[in-house]
Amino acid sequence: MPGRWEMTKRARVHGVEVAYEVMGSGPPVVLVHGFPSHSFIWRDVAPKLAETRTVYLYDLPGQGASEKRDGLDVSDPRQARILKLLLEEWRLERPAIVLHDIANSYGMIAYYDEGCRYERIAFVSAAMLNPCVTAATLHAQKYIEAYRTMPTWIYEQILATRVRSTTFKPISDEAFQAYTQPFSGADGQAIWYNRVAQIDPRYTDRLESQLGPLDVPALIIWGTDDTWIPVDQARRLQGILGGVELKLIEGGGHFLMEDAPEAVAAHLAAFLKPDA
Repeated sequence: MPGRWEMTKRARVHGVEVAYEVMGSGPPVVLVHGFPSHSFIWRDVAPKLAETRTVYLYDLPGQGASEKRDGLDVSDPRQARILKLLLEEWRLERPAIVLHDIANSYGMIAYYDEGCRYERIAFVSAAMLNPCVTAATLHAQKYIEAYRTMPTWIYEQILATRVRSTTFKPISDEAFQAYTQPFSGADGQAIWYNRVAQIDPRYTDRLESQLGPLDVPALIIWGTDDTWIPVDQARRLQGILGGVELKLIEGGGHFLMEDAPEAVAAHLAAFLKPDA
């Protein structure tokens, strides 16, 4: 999808309008982004995977081009249910799946609680073991009404700082604008803190108690310089999942697809080869 990144398709799922796109041909793979990003984060990865796979990607409710508003239920269980229903909408019984950030929780809650099954699973910068919430987010949760009601110009400075901290290398102007624009202004402030207010470590604790060795191929990809979820969590997750393969990317931050898109695409392409 050269040029402007855009989700051209829409589906109403669980009462929410979801923007999505499909590209390529071959066995299916679903790409699910985290917070505070949207499908734009896959722009340099999806075309590579589409050379051998049919790639499905979407904007999470509350983010990107999907429905977003203050008060929308964007909790982990709701996002997991929406993923399940999207797979049904797309008639995908056992796709490969690539999960980034908090989407790891959504994808695996869908696996354990919603009965979703995957051909193989790639965990990228995974937010599914506690602690997986930054100090900034914990502070915002503690004083949520102050953050909701602070002057918007102050909030937008916080937003800019948070987005810039997602990468290890300086984030490009294009990416900075893409990630800040959906959360800008008073409406964006309400949407951001609507999501922050619904982050609940109890969901993560429950998921962690369910995790264990998998019966399908799995891969963990992590940046060595992730300041949102440090790399020691990658090794911890590797042990819980039964010693699955771990690929570390030097100089990669939390938004690995911004810092090292070629390396991420290469690892995923090798992992997702139909005969792999």
